[in-house]
Amino acid sequence: TPSPFPERRSSGRSAAPTYRGQESILTNEYENEPDLGSGSDDQRFAGQSSEFPRVHLATGAAAAGRRHGPSPAEVWDRLEAMERIQTAELAEIRQELKLLKARIGQAGQTASNIQVDLGSIVARLGQRVYALETRVAPSHRE
Repeated sequence: TPSPFPERRSSGRSAAPTYRGQESILTNEYENEPDLGSGSDDQRFAGQSSEFPRVHLATGAAAAGRRHGPSPAEVWDRLEAMERIQTAELAEIRQELKLLKARIGQAGQTASNIQVDLGSIVARLGQRVYALETRVAPSHRE
C-alpha cells in the first residue's frame, strides 16, 4: 500500500548530508523559516528564552564529535515503526467497524421482523375484535 506520507522519499530514508566545500551540514526543511522570537511583535516572550532554549545545529568539523539527537536514519526508522503501529491499529479499528455495522444490520433486521410480527398480530386482533363486535351487536339489538 502507498505510504500515507507522500512527501517521503521512496527509499524511506532521508537524503545524505549536503556538502559545501569539504564540510557536511545537516539540512532542515525549516532552514529558511524566520527566526521566531526575533520580531518586534514577540516582546511579550522576551523574558522566557530560558524556558524554550534555542537549538543550534553544529556544522562541519564541530558536528563530528557531538550528537544533538537521533540521526536522520534513526528518525526514519522511528517513523516507519510508528507507521506500522498505526497501520495495525487502523486495521483493528476497521475490523471493529465492520463488526459494529454487522450488528447494526442484524438489529435493523430484528426490528423489521418485530414490526412485521406486530403488524400481523395487530391485524389478527383487529379481525377478532370485528368478529366479536358482529356477534355481540345483533344480540344488543333485540
